[in-house]
Amino acid sequence: MKDVFMYPYKAGSESCSALAKALGVRRIKHDNSTFKGKQERTVINWGATEVPAEVNKCFVVNHPERVAIACNKLSAYRVLEDEDLCPAYTEREDVARAWLQKCDIVERHTLTGMGGAGIRVVEKGDFDSLSDKAKVYCIYVPKKAEFRVHVICGNIVDVQRKSRRRDVPDDKVNWKVRNHDNGFIYARGDDLGEVPNNVVQVALRAVELMGLDFGAVDVIYNESKEVAYVLEVNTAPGLSGETVEIYKRGFEKLLHVGEE
Repeated sequence: MKDVFMYPYKAGSESCSALAKALGVRRIKHDNSTFKGKQERTVINWGATEVPAEVNKCFVVNHPERVAIACNKLSAYRVLEDEDLCPAYTEREDVARAWLQKCDIVERHTLTGMGGAGIRVVEKGDFDSLSDKAKVYCIYVPKKAEFRVHVICGNIVDVQRKSRRRDVPDDKVNWKVRNHDNGFIYARGDDLGEVPNNVVQVALRAVELMGLDFGAVDVIYNESKEVAYVLEVNTAPGLSGETVEIYKRGFEKLLHVGEE
């Protein structure tokens, strides 16, 4: 792709490297870069909340100010709450304590953590365990399934479901916080299962509300109430294998590669 570049949130981002290689574009260095920006150049911003001045001279896919909102759980929830797209949350420990009488509470001790970092679940009625140091508290929503919906330019390009790893013992699996360390991987294709329509709809709307050009949206689905909630929008999702090729095709379409 002529005049297309990528800028990663960190120099060693393997996903950014894999996608740049697939697209045939160059990455912009964080240090000692000789990159010169100009209006006719396009930079795919891979999760960075700040970019160099030269990058700002270009057309930037995923503006860093919008990425900064998405990367911070509290600012993201503030965007999503007006349309009830996220679980109920509060910054106040006393409100969380009142909620704890009726349900489990999820504490977030970092607002910008990835992969479940800083998350702690407090079970209903366990008042002594509730921390007064959490950055934000959310009502835990029981879920039948958790999905990652990949959106590029207003289109769903891929859907994955968090599926249990069979090599992890039962006592090591955490169904409330479904990440790799707790015994889960992403499944697609024949292993995906049914994807409720409101799961993809809330994902599309979340990316739109965030003002992003692309994002990987983590969505939980509560079957009894038939509701879907957004947990977060990832602006530098982990990519490997088939997902790299899916993003390659998505960005080629976004950037009109091969069109007259």
